[in-house]
Amino acid sequence: QELKDLCGEKHTFTGVVTRIGSRRPYYGSRKNLSTMLLRDVRNSKGELVSDHLWLDLVPPFVAVHPSYGEIIQFEGVVESYIRGCSSRNRHYNTGKMSLDFTIKNIDKVSIVGKVEESKLEEMLKWYDEKEDNGTDS
Repeated sequence: QELKDLCGEKHTFTGVVTRIGSRRPYYGSRKNLSTMLLRDVRNSKGELVSDHLWLDLVPPFVAVHPSYGEIIQFEGVVESYIRGCSSRNRHYNTGKMSLDFTIKNIDKVSIVGKVEESKLEEMLKWYDEKEDNGTDS
């Protein structure tokens, strides 16, 4: 809900780099796209806007070489998309479709800190439990 309220606006966010992954592209290339899982995503006021967020590993992120446990700060625009839709042009259903939100047009990326190891392990355990239960939202 917090990201929904920010939709269409450019904001500054921070989040903890927790995992690097990949996803299939919506269209075109057969090559998988690299992604990054951020936990505890907060706005510039320090308010939690998402407990987790998968973002594409776009060039501004790659330029700072993010690594596990680092707190990353960036600017971006919150946008909506149809989750579970495998083609933006055809919008055919892959089973579960829902409205979701992401951050696009990312720039001004910097590393602003690092999380202590004990807290980071707790963050990773959270994701592993969700994956084991088959609930990745």
